[in-house]
Amino acid sequence: HLMGEGSEDDVFLTIMLHFGTLIAIFIAFWGTIKPLLIDCARMILKIFTGKFKLSNLKGKERLLLMLLLSLVPAIVIVVFKDFFESFAADGSILVEGICFLITATLLYFASKTPEGKTGEQDIKPRQAFAVGASQILAALPGVSRSGTTISTGLFAGFKRELAVTYSFLLGIPAILAAGLSELLDAMGGEGPSIINNAGDLFTLLFCMAVAAAVGTVSIKIVKMLVVSNKFKIFAYYTL
Repeated sequence: HLMGEGSEDDVFLTIMLHFGTLIAIFIAFWGTIKPLLIDCARMILKIFTGKFKLSNLKGKERLLLMLLLSLVPAIVIVVFKDFFESFAADGSILVEGICFLITATLLYFASKTPEGKTGEQDIKPRQAFAVGASQILAALPGVSRSGTTISTGLFAGFKRELAVTYSFLLGIPAILAAGLSELLDAMGGEGPSIINNAGDLFTLLFCMAVAAAVGTVSIKIVKMLVVSNKFKIFAYYTL
């Protein structure tokens, strides 16, 4: 808004910056993501060989299933994609301002919740679905996706560290899907002009690198503040 009227290039740049933060998530949570990927491959093998049983989940398999369940509500975002995107491209920041107030309210009350008891292996389907459903609200510009899902996790009784980890793991498929969708749209037509110029492409990659670096540091700060019960700092900031 401050740098000029919205354009196709602005949307594309935003998506590519999200790819930068996706890299940050992999850096910050690689210790969890690596065994999750291994157990994902193992679970797929079990399914195809007929050895998979819900009553005999091992390692990160339960966490993986809960994450998949959390993705189900995202169908609403896909169906109403144009509706959500219309607010970001309307040339006004009124909706964004209201959404920041919504974010501040969520974060404030989440910071008041006592330490939860739900660990990685104790997540219930209703808790996973609730966290996933909160992403629908986060599709609005100005409503923090990570802030909303972390808050919902805390409301649902997650341990503080798990609420942060779960939120960012859940963000991986969302960011990846949005980025790939935008790339496919760009490849289908003339595409954003930003990818047709070598200088602009270098700038784009540089911006992604900055987003990855800042994102990694930011994730560590968020995790530290949530675990130390200082989450309300973000409530005051967004307010």
